[in-house]
Amino acid sequence: MAVIAAAAEVGACSRPSAPLVTADASAGASADAEASADASASADASASADGDADAGGADAGDGGGDSRTTKPRVVRLEEGSEGKTVELSQGMTLVVMLKANPSTGFDWAVMKAPAALGAPDMSYVAGGDQPGAPGKRRLAWTLKNPLPAGEHPVELGYARSFEKGVAPFKTFTFKVRAAQ
Repeated sequence: MAVIAAAAEVGACSRPSAPLVTADASAGASADAEASADASASADASASADGDADAGGADAGDGGGDSRTTKPRVVRLEEGSEGKTVELSQGMTLVVMLKANPSTGFDWAVMKAPAALGAPDMSYVAGGDQPGAPGKRRLAWTLKNPLPAGEHPVELGYARSFEKGVAPFKTFTFKVRAAQ
């Protein structure tokens, strides 16, 4: 068993590991390092852990860090975060984790988002070793430019890309706005 656990930890360094979608100071540091690395952010994981949002909300503070240094923080959303409004500032990373099973032909895609977000970095976190097992789609945006004033809707659709003109099987929506 120890060999399997060690292999899982080593694998977490080179590819996405099991999803961690809520703020947890003890477990958040490693997940934040993954999010920062995936999104090409340069902050250390401990600063990111301080900035995590709790299961779908915006970060209210900087975690007590030095106000003279700006370090990217991570905001996480999951299925239970539908309809939330997230405040983002330049350099922050937004990670959305949603249930998915691409082996069925269905996958998440961005249907509507403000241009300032850009395209997300997408990865898949397998739900098990068995082929075809459902897992989670991970979409991560690192805000490189400030958002314009106001609230901006983001809509993700779970659909088959080869079924043109067919409405998504399900959607996930939230709003982003510039942090003040």
